[in-house]
Amino acid sequence: MIKKDYIAEKENKNKSTQNGILVLVIFILLFFIVIFRIAVRSDLSNTYFNEAPTGKDAFVIAKDYIRPTLDTKDVRFSDDFQYTKQPDSVFLMKSYFEEKGRNAEKVDTHFVITLKYKGGANLNDHSWAVISFQEQ
Repeated sequence: MIKKDYIAEKENKNKSTQNGILVLVIFILLFFIVIFRIAVRSDLSNTYFNEAPTGKDAFVIAKDYIRPTLDTKDVRFSDDFQYTKQPDSVFLMKSYFEEKGRNAEKVDTHFVITLKYKGGANLNDHSWAVISFQEQ
């Protein structure tokens, strides 16, 4: 009778051990699936880790700041621009825009704008501040 209890107890321990191992394996698989999904999805990287703005980002913001200061709304910005990135996320942008003059003639206006990136979304106007703006 004592042997039967010992064998029954040993079988009981084996079942609980096997159940514990099964639960552990399931949790490990779920963990790897979640990590793999996060690593594969590229759109999560922009949500969690904001990269430093590029010159192209700064040029988009520069156009957004300059457009309201102009008298005419018929303005076409050049795709060519030069920029230098200074320390502390300060961008110096040089480019030009084309606008129609009073006699319907096209006039090129060159400009220099200095923008400071304050942090946040790269293409959000509230993440930037204009330090200076000059038309040439």
